[in-house]
Amino acid sequence: MKEITLKIQHAATQLFFRSGIKQVSMDDLSRKLKISKKTLYHCFGNKNELVRKTVHQHFDYIESQLNRISALPISAVARMVQAATFAVEELSKVNPSMIQDLHKYHPDVHTEMVEMRLKAFKKQVLENIHDGRQNGYYRDDFDGDFISELFAYQMIFITEQWAKSKAKEAAKGVYEYAIYHLRGISTEKGINELKNIEKS
Repeated sequence: MKEITLKIQHAATQLFFRSGIKQVSMDDLSRKLKISKKTLYHCFGNKNELVRKTVHQHFDYIESQLNRISALPISAVARMVQAATFAVEELSKVNPSMIQDLHKYHPDVHTEMVEMRLKAFKKQVLENIHDGRQNGYYRDDFDGDFISELFAYQMIFITEQWAKSKAKEAAKGVYEYAIYHLRGISTEKGINELKNIEKS
Protein backbone atom coordinates (compact mmCIF):
# COMPACT_ATOMS: atom_id res chain seq x y z
CA MET A 1 0.00 0.00 0.00
CA LYS A 2 2.91 2.36 0.74
CA GLU A 3 4.14 1.95 -2.84
CA ILE A 4 0.71 2.85 -4.23
CA THR A 5 0.46 5.85 -1.89
CA LEU A 6 3.82 7.19 -3.07
CA LYS A 7 2.82 6.57 -6.70
CA ILE A 8 -0.36 8.60 -6.17
CA GLN A 9 1.55 11.46 -4.52
CA HIS A 10 4.07 11.54 -7.36
CA ALA A 11 1.34 11.67 -10.01
CA ALA A 12 -0.60 14.30 -8.06
CA THR A 13 2.51 16.47 -7.76
CA GLN A 14 3.05 16.39 -11.51
CA LEU A 15 -0.57 17.19 -12.32
CA PHE A 16 -1.16 19.81 -9.60
CA PHE A 17 2.01 21.74 -10.33
CA ARG A 18 1.54 21.58 -14.09
CA SER A 19 -2.19 22.27 -14.35
CA GLY A 20 -3.27 23.70 -11.01
CA ILE A 21 -5.21 21.94 -8.26
CA LYS A 22 -8.76 22.82 -9.25
CA GLN A 23 -8.28 21.46 -12.77
CA VAL A 24 -7.28 18.01 -11.49
CA SER A 25 -10.04 15.84 -10.02
CA MET A 26 -9.74 12.59 -8.10
CA ASP A 27 -11.30 10.96 -11.16
CA ASP A 28 -8.43 12.31 -13.28
CA LEU A 29 -5.93 10.77 -10.91
CA SER A 30 -7.62 7.40 -10.77
CA ARG A 31 -7.73 7.30 -14.59
CA LYS A 32 -4.11 8.36 -14.98
CA LEU A 33 -2.90 5.78 -12.48
CA LYS A 34 -5.38 3.12 -13.64
CA ILE A 35 -6.54 2.47 -10.10
CA SER A 36 -10.05 2.52 -8.65
CA LYS A 37 -11.39 5.53 -6.80
CA LYS A 38 -11.91 3.19 -3.87
CA THR A 39 -8.16 2.56 -3.71
CA LEU A 40 -7.46 6.26 -4.12
CA TYR A 41 -9.75 7.20 -1.26
CA HIS A 42 -8.36 4.39 0.86
CA CYS A 43 -4.92 6.01 0.62
CA PHE A 44 -6.20 9.58 0.92
CA GLY A 45 -9.51 10.31 2.64
CA ASN A 46 -10.19 13.38 0.50
CA LYS A 47 -8.58 15.72 -1.98
CA ASN A 48 -7.48 18.18 0.71
CA GLU A 49 -5.49 15.43 2.41
CA LEU A 50 -3.84 14.54 -0.89
CA VAL A 51 -3.03 18.20 -1.57
CA ARG A 52 -1.48 18.52 1.90
CA LYS A 53 0.70 15.43 1.45
CA THR A 54 1.74 16.60 -2.01
CA VAL A 55 2.71 20.08 -0.82
CA HIS A 56 4.65 18.67 2.14
CA GLN A 57 6.46 16.19 -0.09
CA HIS A 58 7.43 18.91 -2.54
CA PHE A 59 8.57 21.18 0.28
CA ASP A 60 10.77 18.37 1.66
CA TYR A 61 12.40 18.12 -1.76
CA ILE A 62 12.99 21.88 -1.94
CA GLU A 63 14.44 21.96 1.58
CA SER A 64 16.75 19.03 0.86
CA GLN A 65 18.10 20.82 -2.22
CA LEU A 66 18.64 24.05 -0.30
CA ASN A 67 20.48 22.08 2.40
CA ARG A 68 22.61 20.49 -0.32
CA ILE A 69 23.51 23.92 -1.69
CA SER A 70 24.26 25.19 1.83
CA ALA A 71 26.79 22.38 2.29
CA LEU A 72 28.72 23.13 -0.91
CA PRO A 73 32.42 24.03 -0.36
CA ILE A 74 32.04 27.47 -1.95
CA SER A 75 31.65 30.98 -0.59
CA ALA A 76 28.51 32.13 1.21
CA VAL A 77 27.92 34.56 -1.65
CA ALA A 78 28.13 31.80 -4.26
CA ARG A 79 25.78 29.58 -2.25
CA MET A 80 23.19 32.37 -2.05
CA VAL A 81 23.40 32.90 -5.81
CA GLN A 82 23.01 29.15 -6.44
CA ALA A 83 20.03 28.96 -4.09
CA ALA A 84 18.34 31.87 -5.88
CA THR A 85 19.01 30.29 -9.27
CA PHE A 86 17.54 27.01 -8.05
CA ALA A 87 14.44 28.81 -6.71
CA VAL A 88 13.80 30.49 -10.07
CA GLU A 89 14.22 27.17 -11.91
CA GLU A 90 11.72 25.49 -9.59
CA LEU A 91 9.19 28.33 -9.85
CA SER A 92 9.37 28.18 -13.63
CA LYS A 93 8.04 24.61 -13.42
CA VAL A 94 5.00 25.62 -11.37
CA ASN A 95 1.72 26.77 -12.87
CA PRO A 96 0.81 30.00 -10.99
CA SER A 97 -2.72 28.59 -10.65
CA MET A 98 -1.31 26.01 -8.25
CA ILE A 99 -0.59 28.68 -5.62
CA GLN A 100 -3.82 30.56 -6.34
CA ASP A 101 -5.82 27.34 -5.95
CA LEU A 102 -4.06 26.58 -2.67
CA HIS A 103 -4.96 30.01 -1.34
CA LYS A 104 -8.59 29.85 -2.50
CA TYR A 105 -9.61 26.21 -2.09
CA HIS A 106 -7.13 24.84 0.46
CA PRO A 107 -6.37 27.80 2.76
CA ASP A 108 -5.22 25.60 5.63
CA VAL A 109 -2.61 23.93 3.41
CA HIS A 110 -1.61 27.30 1.98
CA THR A 111 -1.02 28.64 5.49
CA GLU A 112 1.07 25.59 6.36
CA MET A 113 3.12 26.03 3.19
CA VAL A 114 3.81 29.70 3.93
CA GLU A 115 4.83 28.94 7.52
CA MET A 116 7.17 26.14 6.41
CA ARG A 117 8.78 28.32 3.77
CA LEU A 118 9.22 31.26 6.14
CA LYS A 119 10.93 29.06 8.71
CA ALA A 120 13.16 27.35 6.14
CA PHE A 121 14.13 30.56 4.32
CA LYS A 122 14.99 32.36 7.54
CA LYS A 123 17.11 29.44 8.75
CA GLN A 124 18.98 29.18 5.44
CA VAL A 125 19.66 32.92 5.19
CA LEU A 126 20.69 33.28 8.84
CA GLU A 127 23.18 30.42 8.50
CA ASN A 128 24.46 31.99 5.29
CA ILE A 129 24.94 35.33 7.06
CA HIS A 130 26.87 33.72 9.92
CA ASP A 131 29.15 31.90 7.49
CA GLY A 132 29.61 34.97 5.29
CA ARG A 133 30.59 37.08 8.29
CA GLN A 134 33.11 34.54 9.53
CA ASN A 135 34.82 34.60 6.15
CA GLY A 136 34.71 38.36 5.65
CA TYR A 137 32.08 38.46 2.90
CA TYR A 138 29.33 40.17 4.91
CA ARG A 139 29.29 43.22 7.18
CA ASP A 140 28.83 42.95 10.93
CA ASP A 141 26.85 46.18 11.36
CA PHE A 142 23.31 44.85 10.78
CA ASP A 143 20.89 42.64 12.67
CA GLY A 144 21.24 39.24 11.00
CA ASP A 145 18.14 37.80 12.64
CA PHE A 146 15.97 40.70 11.45
CA ILE A 147 17.42 40.74 7.93
CA SER A 148 17.00 36.97 7.50
CA GLU A 149 13.35 37.25 8.56
CA LEU A 150 12.81 40.22 6.24
CA PHE A 151 14.33 38.25 3.38
CA ALA A 152 12.02 35.30 4.07
CA TYR A 153 8.89 37.46 4.08
CA GLN A 154 9.99 39.19 0.88
CA MET A 155 10.41 35.83 -0.86
CA ILE A 156 6.87 34.88 0.12
CA PHE A 157 5.55 38.23 -1.12
CA ILE A 158 7.31 37.89 -4.47
CA THR A 159 6.00 34.35 -4.96
CA GLU A 160 2.42 35.29 -4.11
CA GLN A 161 2.52 38.30 -6.44
CA TRP A 162 4.01 36.13 -9.17
CA ALA A 163 1.11 33.70 -8.78
CA LYS A 164 -1.44 36.51 -9.05
CA SER A 165 0.16 38.02 -12.14
CA LYS A 166 0.58 34.60 -13.81
CA ALA A 167 3.67 35.99 -15.53
CA LYS A 168 6.46 33.42 -15.72
CA GLU A 169 9.16 36.08 -15.97
CA ALA A 170 8.03 37.53 -12.63
CA ALA A 171 9.68 34.54 -10.95
CA LYS A 172 13.00 36.21 -11.79
CA GLY A 173 12.16 38.67 -9.04
CA VAL A 174 13.39 36.02 -6.59
CA TYR A 175 16.85 36.13 -8.16
CA GLU A 176 16.89 39.90 -8.45
CA TYR A 177 15.96 40.33 -4.79
CA ALA A 178 18.67 37.86 -3.73
CA ILE A 179 21.28 39.92 -5.60
CA TYR A 180 19.86 43.11 -4.08
CA HIS A 181 20.13 41.46 -0.64
CA LEU A 182 23.74 40.43 -1.26
CA ARG A 183 24.78 43.90 -2.39
CA GLY A 184 23.21 45.35 0.74
CA ILE A 185 24.97 43.11 3.27
CA SER A 186 28.32 42.49 1.59
CA THR A 187 31.73 43.88 2.42
CA GLU A 188 34.06 44.95 -0.40
CA LYS A 189 35.31 41.34 -0.45
CA GLY A 190 31.74 40.11 -0.82
CA ILE A 191 30.95 42.56 -3.61
CA ASN A 192 34.07 41.49 -5.50
CA GLU A 193 33.06 37.85 -5.06
CA LEU A 194 29.61 38.62 -6.45
CA LYS A 195 31.09 40.46 -9.43
CA ASN A 196 33.33 37.49 -10.18
CA ILE A 197 30.38 35.11 -10.00
CA GLU A 198 28.30 37.31 -12.33
CA LYS A 199 31.18 37.41 -14.82
CA SER A 200 31.61 33.64 -14.91
